[in-house]
Amino acid sequence: MGVDLSFLILTYNIEEWLLKRCIDSILAQNLNLVFEIIVVDDGSETTPEEFLETYNNDCIRYYEKSDGGRGPGAARNIALSVAWGTYITFVDSDDYLFPGSFGIVTESLLSEMPDILRFEYKYVTGPEVKDQKNDNPVITGYESGGRYMIENNLMGANCGYIIRKDLIDRYNIRYIENILHEDEDFITKSFFYAGKTIKTNIISYAYYKRDNSIVRNQSKESQIKRLEDFRVSFKSILNLRSDRLYNSSELHRTGLEKKIAFLTIDYIIKMLNVDDYKKTGLSYLSFLYDENLLPLPDREYGKKYKIFRNVMRMPFSYAILKLLTSVNERLR
Repeated sequence: MGVDLSFLILTYNIEEWLLKRCIDSILAQNLNLVFEIIVVDDGSETTPEEFLETYNNDCIRYYEKSDGGRGPGAARNIALSVAWGTYITFVDSDDYLFPGSFGIVTESLLSEMPDILRFEYKYVTGPEVKDQKNDNPVITGYESGGRYMIENNLMGANCGYIIRKDLIDRYNIRYIENILHEDEDFITKSFFYAGKTIKTNIISYAYYKRDNSIVRNQSKESQIKRLEDFRVSFKSILNLRSDRLYNSSELHRTGLEKKIAFLTIDYIIKMLNVDDYKKTGLSYLSFLYDENLLPLPDREYGKKYKIFRNVMRMPFSYAILKLLTSVNERLR
């Protein structure tokens, strides 16, 4: 019997109780399909292999990234290369699925058979597994990923997506290695090439917020590293502008242009978040002008986009935006 869905989990020096919580939350789901759980360790000091053997479950497969370095993208690529599922979905080892939620999500997957299914996530804290109500589920369909990008703000993170493996294999979509923000490029390209796409309002993914995660490291070195890696991912996405689909399909072109406009905003915010940005951060600004990304296009992409675009046209715009981003960080 074939595998319908592969859950892909990456580990790196993860505490055992967190990994157990993650895996147990998947096994406890009432799923009317055949699934597997693939765990790839990204060079932990102590591997989770012995712990995983205690499950004595053939649906759990374990792999180690044999060579050091190359970042989380390399481990994700290993997971993709060994996955047997018709569909894949990533679950970070410190996150989990809300009880009883994923079966509802996969009902839509089996009935619609899209290239991509988008479901919702919610931030959680604390060690206990929380319940999540999901009343009145709603399914919205799009004829392509390009249409989805036009009508939604595409989140460039791994959580909350189920993707047909044939799609990413057909277009050789893989994660960029040796960088952070590797998911931004992968998710954008998946949507760019996707056909039928659906989203559901079911909240199934519990995104665990913890203080020592990579994304919460706010040192100046980390800020610059994140900005430089984001630029690498951004440049890879910009290369899609030479793709046949971009030049032959108005739908794909319009969807990608919207995504690029929001990535430009994200890049500026990351630049302003660098400590002493006037000396360091602004040196990265020329990239946006070199790629003809500024000024921001005069498009109706929503209220927040319009405010940001208008502020960018004001004198002292970067000082104003720096103040606004600082206030936003304090309110988080």
